[in-house]
Amino acid sequence: MRQLVAKRKYVFLCTNAMLLRKKIEKFTPSPYFAFAVHIDGLRERHDESVAKEGVFDEAVAAIKEAKERGFRVTTNSTFFNTDTPPDHHRGAQLPQRRPQGRRDDDLARLRLRKGP
Repeated sequence: MRQLVAKRKYVFLCTNAMLLRKKIEKFTPSPYFAFAVHIDGLRERHDESVAKEGVFDEAVAAIKEAKERGFRVTTNSTFFNTDTPPDHHRGAQLPQRRPQGRRDDDLARLRLRKGP
């Protein structure tokens, strides 16, 4: 992966983020590298989908830490045929990309908002 980034090739490392916080020291932030975290819906649906409670919260915590350390992070999100437009809207409340170095309230905005 490092060799690809050194050659200015874009690398999107797909992960469920369960080990990301433990292994993040092995990676270096780069404009050519991003973590792509898989999210299966909001908290309840995601944890149900992976058959383990707390996985959604761990993924969100890993996203926060990676962003705080200067990494690019994307999500690969699944929407189900039983989801409604308000569910999709709530799931899209992740922070928007900020200019490098700006950290104001990015982490606070990462928390997914509950519906009305």
